[in-house]
Amino acid sequence: MRWILILFFLVSCSSKYTSPPESEFIKSLYEGTHYPDINKIDENQRQASVYIRARSFARNGKNYHACQRNHYLERDKSFPLAKLSTVKTIKYCKQNKSFLEDTLKSYTKEFPEYLHSELLENILYQAQLKNYHNVSSLAALDLVKFKDTRKEKLETYNLAIKEAKLAKDAGLIERSAEERIKEFPRFTQNVEREDYYKVARDFERNRSFKRARKYYLKIINSTKFDIDLRIKAYYRYAFTFKLQRDKDTYTAKLKNMVWWIKKLNRSSSLNLDNEYIRYTITFARATWTQQNLSEGKKRLLRLLKTQKNIPESFLQEIYFVLGKMEMERKKLSYALNWFKKGSALNEASEDYKERFFWSLSWSYYLNKNYKEARAYLYSGIEKLESIFTKRKFKFWLAKSFQKDGLASEAEYHWKELWKEDPYGYYGIVSRIELNEKFPEIDTDINEFDPPNKELSWLLALDELEYAKKYLETNKRIHESMSNKDSLELFFHSGWFEGALFYFFKLKPEVRDETLTEVSPIIFPSPFQEKLSFVSAKEKVPLELIYSIMRQESAFNPTIRSWADAFGLMQITPERAQKLSSRYKIPYNDFSDLYSPETNVLFGSKILNQLMKEHQNNFIAYVASYNASSRVVKRWMKQKHRKDPLEFIEMIPYEETKGYVKLVFRNFVTYNRLHKGEFEIDKSFLYTGKLTD
Repeated sequence: MRWILILFFLVSCSSKYTSPPESEFIKSLYEGTHYPDINKIDENQRQASVYIRARSFARNGKNYHACQRNHYLERDKSFPLAKLSTVKTIKYCKQNKSFLEDTLKSYTKEFPEYLHSELLENILYQAQLKNYHNVSSLAALDLVKFKDTRKEKLETYNLAIKEAKLAKDAGLIERSAEERIKEFPRFTQNVEREDYYKVARDFERNRSFKRARKYYLKIINSTKFDIDLRIKAYYRYAFTFKLQRDKDTYTAKLKNMVWWIKKLNRSSSLNLDNEYIRYTITFARATWTQQNLSEGKKRLLRLLKTQKNIPESFLQEIYFVLGKMEMERKKLSYALNWFKKGSALNEASEDYKERFFWSLSWSYYLNKNYKEARAYLYSGIEKLESIFTKRKFKFWLAKSFQKDGLASEAEYHWKELWKEDPYGYYGIVSRIELNEKFPEIDTDINEFDPPNKELSWLLALDELEYAKKYLETNKRIHESMSNKDSLELFFHSGWFEGALFYFFKLKPEVRDETLTEVSPIIFPSPFQEKLSFVSAKEKVPLELIYSIMRQESAFNPTIRSWADAFGLMQITPERAQKLSSRYKIPYNDFSDLYSPETNVLFGSKILNQLMKEHQNNFIAYVASYNASSRVVKRWMKQKHRKDPLEFIEMIPYEETKGYVKLVFRNFVTYNRLHKGEFEIDKSFLYTGKLTD
């Protein structure tokens, strides 16, 4: 008690914020090697000592002592984290109902935004402890918006409804139920016709596909709905089968959908030509993916024959797909014809201009007409806008010189490309073509001064979750900072996804300038102790795990993709269920995949299986992680090239092709970061064996 009275006496009356003490002092507090006399230390050292002791008491369940120390800090006007201490007193100190109600009404004005979620959690905790049911319900309703996953949001809404019922507050019960329905329409008791689509989409998001289809079919089969909504519902209905990994049924439903649109187009005054064209192309692509190229080709050719005045936005896609189909059939002259038709379109998008330029160059390259290939490559470098496309063209320009025996010209372009793009895929493979080792990357991250005292203290006390929330809610903080300082701030706060998003919003030329200085930030290595354990246990290189994780989720554990893959390594529920049964890994439903430990364990198991299945062929097992082993084995058989870099360009799925390139780029970079000077040659891509 005497210690507490001394603390209250020592509360500073100064309004000037303190800076955190030296890191060595804070380290000694955490290690328990130094318990200073608070009467004989500086003001900032006293604040740090009290804060760390308060946190220690809280973790050991000694709420009274945690309360007293946080109460001391919240009254200290010179302590930049005084508001954080107030938030903690709400949890650890006894609170009456009126205080909780008043705080709930005023918190958005009284507290910085980064503390709102914890403040609400603490109000909820105290209110439940004291059976203040209406306060609990109101706190839960405000808390919903801060929850990351849909499962957490639903659980919080359900808690709000439960507490409102215990309070016997009819108005609050109604409000809680209405707000839950807005976010989760599937809980609507009597679904009105105008809500069918929202309810169906919610069931789909919850992976309740049978229930979703029930409402989609109600829309599809009723003429009372707008035709645009009926078409949208039909596609979502078909897509639910794709989300279940039932691609055959998805393709069959698309076929039915195209026939249905065609029938409607003929029997009504509606002009559905564009919808018929759009979904015929979608069906043709799907049948091609399902190994029925002839059916897909037939559908596209029939479109060109029967549909008049097809907009160029559709023509560009039709010509491109037909050209790619002919390439798969190894009919290069036919493919060239379609690509030339596409390149002659006046209103082709920049994206399709790039595709046609590349496809023409590549067709000539495969036909060993390297001179003609170079003509298109030079033209693309001159006319196209994307710096990344230009680098791709420059690399294959060099390869075409190499093929024609012009080694010096090839080496010149590869050296230039390595200088220009040392962390990009084409810069890296240029270095490999030159048979040169990769230099070590400087992994030191400079110490820096955060832009304000509040952040300085959060980082000094290792309160990284608060620091991350601070950055999420104070985006303007970067306006007065350099790009390098901003990225270092993200890194020191442990918000790796934030650093990546910030980085990729920079202009390409700015990125290139910045990357050399901050490469360990753009290629971070979080969770290293846990991942090293999993890496050793599953016999999967740590650098490969990081390479996949960076590409799949940007280190965001709660991300969910359009294809219903979840978490750090983007695991599908179907795959998780099989692995759970096989390896006795605890798994209940898709929400478990948001757990980093569970997700990484599943991902490493998958990689281990794929590496064995494909005899360590890097291209094959990485492509299989993104697509499927079945389709990759077919590509390896049909499209195999002696040069693995040529094979990568032959991968038919654009997403998978890009994925393999980026994972390889990541893999090389992580090896340089972790191992220093690094040597690798092209054979690794097929054998998985690194150079000794």
